[in-house]
Amino acid sequence: MLITRVTSRAMRLTFLALVSATLSSACLQGARTAEPLPEPDPEIQRELNLASEQLGEMERGAPTEKLAAALGSLAPLLKRDGESILRQMVLFYPQATQKQRFALMFIRDLLVLPSGAELGAIAPFVDAEDEKLRSVALDMLAATARRGSLLVPNLEPFLLHLSGRGRDKSSERLIRFIFKLDPCQALDGMERFGFVRVRGGDADVALRGHVIANGIWLDRADVFFRDKEIHAKLREAMPQVEQALFELAGNDTWWVRLCAAEVVRKYERFRTEKVMERLRGDKHQAILDVLDEIRAAG
Repeated sequence: MLITRVTSRAMRLTFLALVSATLSSACLQGARTAEPLPEPDPEIQRELNLASEQLGEMERGAPTEKLAAALGSLAPLLKRDGESILRQMVLFYPQATQKQRFALMFIRDLLVLPSGAELGAIAPFVDAEDEKLRSVALDMLAATARRGSLLVPNLEPFLLHLSGRGRDKSSERLIRFIFKLDPCQALDGMERFGFVRVRGGDADVALRGHVIANGIWLDRADVFFRDKEIHAKLREAMPQVEQALFELAGNDTWWVRLCAAEVVRKYERFRTEKVMERLRGDKHQAILDVLDEIRAAG
């Protein structure tokens, strides 16, 4: 009887392990499959065209009846699901006129969607084959990140989204995007959300990230305040910042190296030959693209 129980229990555990492995494999395969993009909905596209055209033609001092007609054209849209409208807006935007594009941003604000919902609706377009759709999606996501603050983008919704997708390669463009917005905040968030463990220990990388972030703060303060004491502190911090960037630029994890590359792209003061020489030896396309941007900017 005891043998039967043990055997039965062992079989159950083996079965559960197999089920778990199968589900994990299925989830991994699902995560690696690019999300299908939505198709244009003719009715919503027509409504977006009409509303954006009428709103785009509005000028100061327009007759009341014309304004009422333009606002009335919004009614069918605003009865719809906001995320569906946002997805259709990405599809409509490339062929819209300049006036319509301004109107579309007004319509978008009327949807009042949380940042996470906006990201969920727009993010699949970041990996679209169509370059125009990718560009529209990234512009919209930049507006989402900077809502409420132009200086400090809100990366929390992006980090939540990325942590849910794990190592999915289709997210690489989104990772590159958040590092372009704010490299130090992105580095801190990627570690904090446990996206990937990094060589040398998360604490070591995080510490270097904070050294660099402090240098960036001093750099901004030096430019803004022109204070002798701040300038002296910046000069004192420069060797530590350079060494921290140099070490990040040699890390095994590509997005850690990307942090160093984006910092020297954004802040010329930290673009020392020691750091640049290490970055030039990188083979990852993300880092090579940043170096190309630096060269193009002169």
